[in-house]
Amino acid sequence: MNLGIHPIAIPDIGGNAPDPKAIDVTQCEFRRRLSDLGTDQWWNHGDTQESINEAMRDASKVFIECGREILGRMAAADSPLRTILPSEVTLHRDRLLGFGSTEVRACLALSRFRKAEGRIEESNAFAKFGVLHVGSA
Repeated sequence: MNLGIHPIAIPDIGGNAPDPKAIDVTQCEFRRRLSDLGTDQWWNHGDTQESINEAMRDASKVFIECGREILGRMAAADSPLRTILPSEVTLHRDRLLGFGSTEVRACLALSRFRKAEGRIEESNAFAKFGVLHVGSA
């Protein structure tokens, strides 16, 4: 199960203004897989409707027990999206509760987000880190 988060104040992956009611996980800047195991998790099923229903119940349970909390923390006023520092970009998946992208893409998104919040000094710091590490990106 894939989860995506995206600050609505910045363009989505395609460069468009995000529609919070219709954004797809593939358009979100930060993505992760949901798991209660700490590793990638899949819900296998057989050919029967009951088998599919059981897999859906199990996946729904993990979302209710883990996903809601993770998404709630990411949407809170003290969200890791708002508190991560430029010096922590190399650890962004850990700091962002498993959500991430490439370091350079994370810098771009976080720089844009800080700028939208009026935090220009931090915005510039994320942008500078990203430019220094752009490589072939």
